[in-house]
Amino acid sequence: MRILYGNEILTWVTGAEDLLHRNIFTHVEQYIHSGPSDSVGILFGLRRTGKTTLLRHLVLSFSEQDLQKTPLFLSADNDSSMLFIKNIEKLEQDGYHFILVDEFTKLNDYRSIATDLSDYFAPKGIKFLFSGTHSLGFKVAEKDEWFDRAHFFPTTHIPFCEWSLLIGNNSIKSYLRHGGILAPMDGRQRGFSNIDLIATYIDTSVCGNILHAPETEDKPYRHPAMRELLRQGRLEDIIRLVVIDELHRIFPVVFRDDKRSYGDAANFCTSIFNAISAYCDKNLNQEDRENVISQVEKDISFTLLINDDFFELARKEIKHYLEEMDLLHPFPFELFYPKCGPTENIKLLEKIYHIYSRYHTIPQPGLRMSIIVAILTSMAKHPIIQKCSQIRKMQRDFLIVPWPKFMDICSKNA
Repeated sequence: MRILYGNEILTWVTGAEDLLHRNIFTHVEQYIHSGPSDSVGILFGLRRTGKTTLLRHLVLSFSEQDLQKTPLFLSADNDSSMLFIKNIEKLEQDGYHFILVDEFTKLNDYRSIATDLSDYFAPKGIKFLFSGTHSLGFKVAEKDEWFDRAHFFPTTHIPFCEWSLLIGNNSIKSYLRHGGILAPMDGRQRGFSNIDLIATYIDTSVCGNILHAPETEDKPYRHPAMRELLRQGRLEDIIRLVVIDELHRIFPVVFRDDKRSYGDAANFCTSIFNAISAYCDKNLNQEDRENVISQVEKDISFTLLINDDFFELARKEIKHYLEEMDLLHPFPFELFYPKCGPTENIKLLEKIYHIYSRYHTIPQPGLRMSIIVAILTSMAKHPIIQKCSQIRKMQRDFLIVPWPKFMDICSKNA
């Protein structure tokens, strides 16, 4: 376990001076400088949403006196929780006020020390602020009353106004195509610009979080379907499938451009095939559909359809974890798309929100739209689809490629 003290921490914050603060920073700062309480502070959110940068900005805001009384713990996998507690005991005796920990959830059996931090050390005036890659572990610990007095600072939601300011890009098209994470907007590696970046983010940020969660629970009766899939070595694939399904579930309503709801059970590809069959002069039989889906899955490296006995049971359990991670909730307009900027931007955002409001929606717009773009682009290039005589007109009137009307905002060239 590496510990930085005082001026040593300033070498760790290099580069953060030029980055703008997230909106939530003010609340983090108020918590740190508030009076003694029995709570600990937790930066809670997905990867690349600014948790570590918030820690760095907090260090930069400290006075010289506060900085000299602030240790920063940089945890690594399987660092000892008991050693961490021994360090805290010594720091408390030496008069340290603030304890910052990056990657707290990497500590071995961190749950076992959680109550000590909130019950014993925090009331004495020590302010703890934690971040961690496995943010879901914090929520599991809170549910089991290990962190029942935690003060959570969520970072996952990055509304358009905040994203445009932090990234320096005022394009709603770019936000809907790449937004949701704080990533550079230059070059080919911006946002979710290719399928490899999408896959990496889903695997490391979402799947990794959920895979880690059952390991932190000591109640084996919870989530039996997930535990069985974990035993079989298939849980990661099922989590990925559920996430992908949730990402593109909203799209059939948009695709048909009508007010009917296809319901949660509607399949993304089936809705598109039905629309193609209805609009064009070629009926896509089951063999044609399976052929197209097979090619799409090969192109995007994701499974779109699955026939699995455990899938529906596991889906409910996995969706529970997604909700715990703030990834499946209905969002008020003011949070999701705040009213800001030109009038035409507000009208466009309100139109988008009107469609989304009936769903529990994964908040990263770039993640949602990028996987949809990848699937539709692959489908549009397939020979079976190209043989439909009116497919070019459908591409103009509906959405496949390029994207007119509403979905033009999600253009790959945004």
